[in-house]
Amino acid sequence: MANADGEERLDLTGPVWSDGTPSTAKDRTGFTMLSMGQRTADFLLRWRWQVIVIYAMLTGFFSVGVMRIAHRFQAQTSVADLIPAHNRVTDVFKRYQSFSKPATVEILLKVKSGTIYTPQTLARIWRITRELDLVRVSTT
Repeated sequence: MANADGEERLDLTGPVWSDGTPSTAKDRTGFTMLSMGQRTADFLLRWRWQVIVIYAMLTGFFSVGVMRIAHRFQAQTSVADLIPAHNRVTDVFKRYQSFSKPATVEILLKVKSGTIYTPQTLARIWRITRELDLVRVSTT
């Protein structure tokens, strides 16, 4: 653009690149030389309400789909479902289920007379506990 003296001047009223050329300048092919980020920002600002509505609709659509799937499939597991239904061990487990957790080994130690709080009985409990801790568990 030329001024009154005939000098060539750039129009600096809009966005300008670091070399002084306007960012809206067109290259030889006629396309505006904007970066992809600038074009995306320009599009989002120009069509912001339409984009917001589209994203809200997509969010609602997928939320309904996820909720339908969540209501259809319920994942619940119980140790009682994983062990045989009619078994001597299973019956004991069901009988004392509220007493402890299913992964706990329970042993009843009964003394012939007196209390279990004697050095011999406590040593026996310690030995049994230690041997149970050393038992190898099969994962198959």
